[in-house]
Amino acid sequence: MEVPAGLNAGKEPTATALPSVSQPVPVNITVMNAHDLLLIIFGASQHGETGIFPPKDREWWVLSVAKLCSSSPFLWWNRPLQKTPKSKVLVTFVRVEYNGAVLGDSSKTDALPDGTAEYNFSTSFEYSPDGPNSLDVLVQKPLLLTMLEVVPKEKKKPEKITPLGQAVVDLLPLLQGLRSLKVFAPLYAVPASPSEMLHPEAMGGLEVTVSTKELLLSATQFSSGNLLSITLEAAYSVPAAFIADAQQNYMACLQMPAAGEKELLLLFKNGIPKADGNKEPLPRPKQWPLGPILAPGALNIPDSFIVGGPYEDEDGDLTKSEDREFRIQAESTRRVVWDTERRCFLDAAAVAVVKELIPARPALPTRTEGARKAVEDYHKRITSIAVAILREYHELFGKQLPDQGAIDHKTLEEQKRQLDYELNTSGKYFAFKEQLKYSVVKIVREKYLKTTAFETKEQLQAFLSELFVYLVDNMHIALNKLLSEEDVSPAPPSCTTREQLLLFAREAEANKDFKLASLFYEQRIARDQRSIQSWLDYGAFCLLHEDDTKAKECFQQALCLDSNHIQSLLLCGIVAVKLQHYEEAEIFFEDARCLEPSNIVAWTLSGLLYEMKNSYIQAERSFREANKLLRAQLEKESRLLEAAEGEGKEPSSPSTDTEKIPDGSADKPPAVVESATALQEAPKGNLQAKQVHPDFQSSTSQDVQPAGPQPPPCTIFMKTVEFLMKVNAVGFVHKALAHELLSLQGGPTCAYHLAMAWTYLLREDFPRCEECLCEAIQIDPTNPNVWAQKGHLCYLQKDFDNAKECYEQVISFVEDAADIHFVYLRLGSIYLEEKEYGRAKQIYLLACDNSATCLTWLGVGIACYRLKEMLEAEDALSEANALDNTNAEVWAYLTLICLQPTVCSLLLCVAGRAAAGGRAVLQILRQARPAERRAAAGDPRRPAPPRLRRPFALSPRAHKVTSPRALGPASVAIVSRSRRDRGEGQGVRSEPGGGVRGGA
Repeated sequence: MEVPAGLNAGKEPTATALPSVSQPVPVNITVMNAHDLLLIIFGASQHGETGIFPPKDREWWVLSVAKLCSSSPFLWWNRPLQKTPKSKVLVTFVRVEYNGAVLGDSSKTDALPDGTAEYNFSTSFEYSPDGPNSLDVLVQKPLLLTMLEVVPKEKKKPEKITPLGQAVVDLLPLLQGLRSLKVFAPLYAVPASPSEMLHPEAMGGLEVTVSTKELLLSATQFSSGNLLSITLEAAYSVPAAFIADAQQNYMACLQMPAAGEKELLLLFKNGIPKADGNKEPLPRPKQWPLGPILAPGALNIPDSFIVGGPYEDEDGDLTKSEDREFRIQAESTRRVVWDTERRCFLDAAAVAVVKELIPARPALPTRTEGARKAVEDYHKRITSIAVAILREYHELFGKQLPDQGAIDHKTLEEQKRQLDYELNTSGKYFAFKEQLKYSVVKIVREKYLKTTAFETKEQLQAFLSELFVYLVDNMHIALNKLLSEEDVSPAPPSCTTREQLLLFAREAEANKDFKLASLFYEQRIARDQRSIQSWLDYGAFCLLHEDDTKAKECFQQALCLDSNHIQSLLLCGIVAVKLQHYEEAEIFFEDARCLEPSNIVAWTLSGLLYEMKNSYIQAERSFREANKLLRAQLEKESRLLEAAEGEGKEPSSPSTDTEKIPDGSADKPPAVVESATALQEAPKGNLQAKQVHPDFQSSTSQDVQPAGPQPPPCTIFMKTVEFLMKVNAVGFVHKALAHELLSLQGGPTCAYHLAMAWTYLLREDFPRCEECLCEAIQIDPTNPNVWAQKGHLCYLQKDFDNAKECYEQVISFVEDAADIHFVYLRLGSIYLEEKEYGRAKQIYLLACDNSATCLTWLGVGIACYRLKEMLEAEDALSEANALDNTNAEVWAYLTLICLQPTVCSLLLCVAGRAAAGGRAVLQILRQARPAERRAAAGDPRRPAPPRLRRPFALSPRAHKVTSPRALGPASVAIVSRSRRDRGEGQGVRSEPGGGVRGGA
């Protein structure tokens, strides 16, 4: 919708107005003369007797027309020369029409040789609020003028009348406070046939005057109303039946709100169906609501166009980027086109009706953020200056201890004089004043909104006085706050460590809650912003999820903490390659080689980078150097091994002497493990298994320790693959594996197939992953990592029977798999689904012993709850709640335990926290018995329950667990403290974290 300029655009649209006049008002029209009739005649066709089509240049064309007509200036195109003298005279008259009615015809007039004709014809129509020519009609329909040619009689042929052109006159200015308007209306040529093309300059003109004796709308009526302009462009993607018949046309209707019983309908007629496969041109003119007329050019509203624009700037639907393809297709296929503009004047009464339908928006709140921040900055600046001055005082006179008594006034004055002298002579006073200047300027601009100069000195002095008082008052506020601050007790230590936060991040990542995973990574960084490993872990997470820019920032931040950190240099080079900054990556790799010339991974990555740059000679040199370093390293390890065996000592693992791997730990196992992005899919109906965390070995952290040593990779490429997989550099992994395949003599190794399986799991290409794992099993059937990854593949494919067999095979080995924690969690979830609660409890306890998390204790709690071991279930769930008190499933099972007859006193508190878990948690709560549900609802028939037999704890309690290898299905138990030690019967108080802790 558009509001024409000059009208009250601030009003809301409504219905038609009724002018103050009740009697009909004559609207007088006078057609004075016509101009440029030659352009109308000769531009009405492409072809003439000379066979020349007039060009677009108006001046050249007009001169050519005059030259052709020099002998007979009134010959028109496509008309043969007449033999009689009468045929050389052009006779025309003008017909005036309004709202479908003919108002009259002028007298027949001979055109002059210069192409003009004088008519001086007057006519009129009556404007009446209740008549056919009402305000609704006047505001949207123009006056239509048609020029007709009269061909005189010839012998037996009668007189012939032919239309030459048409013009329109907009009557809207009569409603905008004018009583008379004189216009030069463009006169558009009438084509001889619908298919005939007209020259764009085939246009003459008519001088027309329109006047009234009194105003049609008073100034008050006009200012209190509003003019609504509505343009209907087209309807897209219409049914195929709409365009089956090209002779049809369509009408659209819009009902406007009105005051009283009167209703206003805006009709858009003559919609043309199209299916030509072409979009409508832009810009294109808007058209009058006149319907078909003889001169198509006269339908165009002057200086009013449909200009289009970006889809995103529109207010309607289908404005998103994913809708672009559909819109392009819809706008060029089946459509109905109107391109028509209609107007509607809305009076004050109708505007009131719309205000009721569309309430006005509340006023925007006062913007105070800038002023508040300016004052806060001033307070901070005052505080920092006060601290600096206090430091200067201590350096001059030392610190005054409280037990030394008060200083006398004379001594204080002397100290103040010396301090002032020191501040002035050292230049610090001037520096402090400059520091305050910027803060004061911000207060003047943001608080007082003063940005221009003062007109008089009195205004300036008054403002300075007010500003001085305000600044002094806020200075006292800042100083009082600084001096009145008491020693704040340190925050209690968090019950979670950085290592546990890393595991929580992996859990959220597996559940595809990347926002929560990012939050845990950020919490690790906030815990210690100088921890290089925390920055690298977050960067590896961002690298895996294609946030290369943030990954680059994390790696560079780690490098800022230690510019000689090899791992940070390599990761900065890797992300630079991914961003196609090859020169920058080469610098990072070269710095790593210079700082640690014996680093095999740095040389290998440099060779892979040179290959990308087609520098094959440099690449070969880098690979040779890496192989040389690897051979020297293996020889050294062999000598150390032989020496240890000769002395009868237990030889150390060769992997402990290898170069540092990305997380700085030298004893990481080289086994290739599943990516952290593998999705966790539990058996249907099992809520716990949905929160099993992913493979922690894909992390760059040293927090997860291996279960035992394994042989290191024996090629430079597999050592590099091990590094790259830990930092999620998938692109480099593919390139290194390609080299590994070419360099192998006896065929691919087990580690190679495991690495390939990892890449296929990232792409969720399960068939190829299975092929690689089958090859790995044939090569090394006793490798627990192969069986673990095989189990993960079956688990993700929901083949839980085979997954269980693989996992059971893994835990039967003496040596644990690298991701044994992940194996425990998934195997436990399968046991829970199969209702083998005793075995599930055993497995989850093993997981707790390996590395306790919220999910491991949750699994123990679920298994104990199913086994009706409510005391142990409550203990386990309390431990889970202590590790993560935001887990809704933990709260849900605590609710079920509270529903037991002795513990429903805390039901409402716990159930409220559980309800935040949504629909999945409600499924758990539905398992409660009817009597328990009545207790949850506060059944008055049930007696008041006793106090809770023991409190929950937010801090982890020490649980002694029997050795995992000695545990059997029936012997697994939690050995917790006695009920007396736990403080049975003590009071209960809430904790900020949402848990409950016992208190004396």
